Amino acid sequence: MALPETELLKDDFQSHHLILTEKALLINGKGKIETEKLCFNDVIGCHAFREKPNKIKNETDLLSAYFCVYAYPLKTIGYRNKQMRRDRRTLSFKMDSFDNQDENFNVVEKWHRAINCLLRGISCLRNGEVSIPTEIPIPKKFLILINPKSGPGKAYNVFKERVLPLLVESDTHYELLVTDRANCARDYIMNTDLAQWDGIVVVSGDGLLFEVYNGLMARPDWKETVKIPIGVIPGGSGNGLAKAISHADGEPYDTVEVTPSVLNIIKGKVSPMDLVRVETAKQHFYSFLSIGWGLMADIDIESERLRVLGESRFTVWAIYRAISLRKYKGKLSYLPVQGYKYEKNAKIFTEPKPKRSKTIDCNLAWSDDPNLNGKDKSIFRSKSFGTQSSDLDAVQDDSVRLLKYSLSSGQYSDPFEPILNTDPSSEIHETRNGIPHIHCTEEMTDKSSPMYSPDSTTYCPPLEEPVPDNWTTIEDDFVLVYACHQTHLSADIFFAPEAKLDDGIMWLIVIGSKVSRAEVIYFLTCLQTGDHVHIPYVEVIPVHAFRLEPASPDSYLTVDGEAIQCCAIQAEVLPSVARVMTR
Repeated sequence: MALPETELLKDDFQSHHLILTEKALLINGKGKIETEKLCFNDVIGCHAFREKPNKIKNETDLLSAYFCVYAYPLKTIGYRNKQMRRDRRTLSFKMDSFDNQDENFNVVEKWHRAINCLLRGISCLRNGEVSIPTEIPIPKKFLILINPKSGPGKAYNVFKERVLPLLVESDTHYELLVTDRANCARDYIMNTDLAQWDGIVVVSGDGLLFEVYNGLMARPDWKETVKIPIGVIPGGSGNGLAKAISHADGEPYDTVEVTPSVLNIIKGKVSPMDLVRVETAKQHFYSFLSIGWGLMADIDIESERLRVLGESRFTVWAIYRAISLRKYKGKLSYLPVQGYKYEKNAKIFTEPKPKRSKTIDCNLAWSDDPNLNGKDKSIFRSKSFGTQSSDLDAVQDDSVRLLKYSLSSGQYSDPFEPILNTDPSSEIHETRNGIPHIHCTEEMTDKSSPMYSPDSTTYCPPLEEPVPDNWTTIEDDFVLVYACHQTHLSADIFFAPEAKLDDGIMWLIVIGSKVSRAEVIYFLTCLQTGDHVHIPYVEVIPVHAFRLEPASPDSYLTVDGEAIQCCAIQAEVLPSVARVMTR
């Protein structure tokens, strides 16, 4: 039997009795029997404030103080096809028990401090006794990268309309880098001091993520910087990792609202993730998602002309490419995972399946792992960004208007005015549509910069040498050879249902040449549900490493959806080297 939680605070507000515990806010409406429980897993922020002068209605309002809680609980929608989504909810409470506004404000400020400390992983108990910290820990600060031309070109609007309001509510600071050329993000990541941020957030498709990871791995301090937490918010035409993270967390996925993905950033739990080292005769780079040759690579690259359609471009071009089917000759060698047996309509592990590791840390800004942040844990702040409700007496008000508290002026302002939710100590280089951001210049590029990441390999021999005897080799004509490290290639392609973020496995899917167009079309229609892994002519092989040697240089070869020169290539898993923000 679970012990009752310790009551940290308990007060009567204008129309509600509130009780605060370490895990939840308990709300008793006066005259109501049932108690509402608001879990902190769903809460992102809390602001305390005095009534604005133009909102004062009577003498009582002059004496009152308020605090507002912002939450995004899961809600079931739909009558028949029930789906889950995160709905915004604001709860505002008025304190007017005293005849002095300062006394009323002291009460709400204490609640404000307690709730924000709990949200940041700071306990309000010391040796079993209630002890509310006198100050609030500094807010987290992220480097946010946006590619405004990604996919249908809506990434910037996604940030401004869907991401920014939640950052304001949660007191999250950021610096914004809007990319304006190819490899802008890679060059900036390679040459910038990253210790000033608690993590890197990418609002784009998978292409910008590819730049980020390869920038991290090209640094001399790559062993530390690759562990910087990466947050992913879908904003492009291919959002495979964003969907894979939502799937692993059991969270709803929505490319329009993107709320669950933003909550991953704000909540700041960190999970390990595999990267894959990809090598050709002339270079090597790093993959977080997939390596493809044949049918799926053709669809990915050739559908670029339909980017305006967003993720739908893959579906449209898949139909065309299945009808105009191509077959490619090559040699495939791979090192299979031991203990895995593949049969026609079943996948059987004879050894226990690898399980996803537990999250590393519950809060980015106050982690004990020096690889996850470089912050001084002793730094606190006493002021917070403020938010004003249009109806402060209501317990729930979904029409709350976001306001921002400027640390420099001490005044409230609209969050979409030129001065926004950025760290006042930041150096802002440029302003775009009223939002300050860093400008990526050509001077940031070091074209002679070497790749410092590991040249030695665990599984793969040098590319010019034959593969070991314990590898399997197939030389034939292929329709498809595709290695995927995540469950999803995009929101609608459930490519490797058994994959985990950190299972140390690439899931190699192979289709030989002896298939008809109808069978290929059937394979493509099964990708959305993951049922393609049960099709007899589709081989699903978990591998640690593989080598592909195309016979013709005319075919497409892709890494994370990015086209590279078609040539001999090999890849191997680097288990759990990266970190991603999850729930």
